[in-house]
Amino acid sequence: SFNEVYVIDAETFKFTYLNQSALMNLGYSLTEMQTMTPHEINPHLSRQQLIDQILTPLITGEKGFVTHETRHLRKNGTEYDAQVRVQRMQLAGKPNFVVMANDISEAKKKDEETQEAKDRYQTLFDLSPVGILLIDPATQKAFEFNHTAHQQLGYTAKEFAKLRVGDYETIETSEEVASKISQFKLGEKISFATQHKTKKGEIRDVRVFVQLVKLSGRPALFSVFQDITELKQYERALEEYAYIDPLTQIANRRQFDQTFENEWRRSERNHTPLSLIMIDIDFFKVYNDILGHQAGDTCLQQIAKTIHTSASRAGELTARYGGEEFVVLLPNNDIASAEKMAEIIRHNIAALKLPHPDSDISNYVTISAGYSVVDFVNKTIDSRSQLLKQADDALYKAKKAGRNRAYPYKN
Repeated sequence: SFNEVYVIDAETFKFTYLNQSALMNLGYSLTEMQTMTPHEINPHLSRQQLIDQILTPLITGEKGFVTHETRHLRKNGTEYDAQVRVQRMQLAGKPNFVVMANDISEAKKKDEETQEAKDRYQTLFDLSPVGILLIDPATQKAFEFNHTAHQQLGYTAKEFAKLRVGDYETIETSEEVASKISQFKLGEKISFATQHKTKKGEIRDVRVFVQLVKLSGRPALFSVFQDITELKQYERALEEYAYIDPLTQIANRRQFDQTFENEWRRSERNHTPLSLIMIDIDFFKVYNDILGHQAGDTCLQQIAKTIHTSASRAGELTARYGGEEFVVLLPNNDIASAEKMAEIIRHNIAALKLPHPDSDISNYVTISAGYSVVDFVNKTIDSRSQLLKQADDALYKAKKAGRNRAYPYKN
């Protein structure tokens, strides 16, 4: 089964992120999915059902999350059953819908009516990061709670039953909690973020949804709390993902441009040299055409890893610039250092001995490189684009001279 994660922009209603499990199961690339909406992979759920049953309860705050079973449509036309949980949250300051889904096709095929399937669903619910409490406002103690509620905080059911809210609430004191509870009005719904302390003393970020209700004639706080510690970490990871090339897992063009600008200013301010190496895989199109895109992707990954490992000192940056082209940024490195690094990279890639089926110069995959440097003492270059062009010109000369070599820029 798959553990799939989707992020949907609440304004455009288009996918912005899918994890690898979701992409593998659906058969799409991330680029393809970012042009699509949920309806295109979920044709059995009508637009009205989506609004009434899922989106409206989340947007109004009636529910903290919505779960349902559906069928997802793969790129190849086949379908699979999915158990889905949807919740609305802010990521990087913008409203998004975060969807977590499990592929339950195998279980459905075996026997949808068996107790095993029911237990699996119950286990999935019980292990989800959502605790449900019924709290006595007078004592601040939970008189009913689900398994997740006490387990998430590391307590046994007996231990948890003895705790007051103030015993695990860390943001407010017991007196402040009691004061807040006393101000609740019947039927009022409140949502807020806070932190809980586990039995081991660990602090967890949580989102809490509370409503004052009446049960058997007495007031009770119906409280749902969701552990969002991992989601906060995921949000940070999502921000980092925007700067990483998904195939090679090194810096992408966006991160390079930003780092290049910062390093240019820093080098200019400190009057230190800044070198740039531009690298191209020799005869890569032929390699791709003969061996296929999967082999081409693997080759790109190995090349990227080797370049990144070769230029791994503090401040050095390796990025995928586009296609089979890579760049290496070397702060505080003069032309001699750039030459040395370019040759190290070239030799390290040659040492991989990746067979090339139709290279004009070698039986193995090789690279060509061009490098240039800006000297801020004499201000030999006026702009970042000029340094890039010089490295690119040097790369062109290296390729024209027979490839599998590194050339410096020369006027």
